[in-house]
Amino acid sequence: MENLVLHTFNKKKILEALYIKKYNKVEDIIKKEFIYYDKKNNINEEIIKSYDKEPDLLIIDFEKSKDDYLDLEDIPVYPIFYKNVFYISPICVQQINGFSNCVKNTNYLIIDFIERIFQVLGGLISDKDFIYKPIDYIDLSSGIKNLMYKDDVQSEWFVNNIPEFMTKYISSVKSGWFANNNRYAIDWVFENYKINTTMELGSYYGKSSKYFAEKNPNGKLYCFDEFKNLLMTDFVIDKISVIDKKYFLKYIKFESFHKNLSNYPNVFSIKYNCFNSIKWLVSKKINIDLIYIDFCKKDRLLIKLVDTIFYYYPHIIIIGDDAVFLNESLRYFKKKYNFVLLRTCYICTFKKKIANTKELLKKSNNEYYKSNLMNFSKIKHLEEKYKINYIKNLITSSCDVNNIIEKIKILGINPNTKCIFLNQNSNIFHFLIYSRSENESYYLKLYNKLNEIFKDENVKNNFNLIPKDYLEFTTNFF
Repeated sequence: MENLVLHTFNKKKILEALYIKKYNKVEDIIKKEFIYYDKKNNINEEIIKSYDKEPDLLIIDFEKSKDDYLDLEDIPVYPIFYKNVFYISPICVQQINGFSNCVKNTNYLIIDFIERIFQVLGGLISDKDFIYKPIDYIDLSSGIKNLMYKDDVQSEWFVNNIPEFMTKYISSVKSGWFANNNRYAIDWVFENYKINTTMELGSYYGKSSKYFAEKNPNGKLYCFDEFKNLLMTDFVIDKISVIDKKYFLKYIKFESFHKNLSNYPNVFSIKYNCFNSIKWLVSKKINIDLIYIDFCKKDRLLIKLVDTIFYYYPHIIIIGDDAVFLNESLRYFKKKYNFVLLRTCYICTFKKKIANTKELLKKSNNEYYKSNLMNFSKIKHLEEKYKINYIKNLITSSCDVNNIIEKIKILGINPNTKCIFLNQNSNIFHFLIYSRSENESYYLKLYNKLNEIFKDENVKNNFNLIPKDYLEFTTNFF
């Protein structure tokens, strides 16, 4: 095992290859299924048969006579290729669409499979002497899904509906951006309309996706995102920071997305360009009732996308996120379509009426009022999250340190308590350190005083970071 290293598709990903998570910890014994390659049989059919036993790891042996397999105690995140044997998890098999059904030559079948691994997953674990030699062409459309799903949309290599057993040892993650107003808008749609099929453009780790799945567990949910593995991105890390170790290099987007949605069998991830998603849906004759847009902050591109949506789906409902970043597009939608703005998001329709929004707007305005309230006598009677947000607002206003501490005591809140109003469900200790660039001496003075009274308990936020981790950097880019 010591001589095994991660080889990457992008040769510049040197630090990523060293520090990225390579194995998922297993508490029990790994359920292994051995598949012995035989020219007479289609290897994808053998893999499909193995799924009935819900294996954690497939050991695909091209040697036949081999008996000295790697003694793995954990499941490799990236496939291992060692002495002509592949050690690969079922979720990785599904991502790369298994083996080609067209290649008959054994050596080339192996080479093609390795190329699929590099092009889709970004890396392969092998010995130090392994040399990756890219090949000119692979046909990802030919593979295991052709046999599993025939003419269904899932036969496309980039469409995935991952069964729960394939996510058993994958780490879930809670990070994401999902405002309360967005929840109110979604609730309102499901309360007022019959929604069978939902589409999400931009899914990240699936925070909003999970909310849709919970609201409509029997309906289909198509989640479009490129779901790029970090090893496949253009960005190259030049210095490893704590957030790289605890977050970016720990959670693989595709795998963690499906872990978060593992309890919902009607969720489909689609590795696809979101701008091209509508025409793909139309080509597959998929009817959609609701679209959630959460990937585009550029007005002109968003206008073109929404016009395209309503051209093909005139009776659809659109909920759009990122309203706080938009200007021209919101004015355009208000003028051309039925439109409701809820500060952080908007609802838009064309040939479907928007009705019964009085309570929705009241709820949104009430949320805005409570989250921005600076009246101390009134804030005392609200939920804890609003009290914490009140303290945050006092801090950003550079209120006297002793005054803030006194109000924290009166409100009965603990600075270690996490809050949705703070970045990635952080607490006040997090907030003071990651915001310190605003006024470093003031923020750190308040942190130290609060630490003396309440003690920073090193609580982790959704980035897996404790407050002092932020001393390495500020978070203006999060």
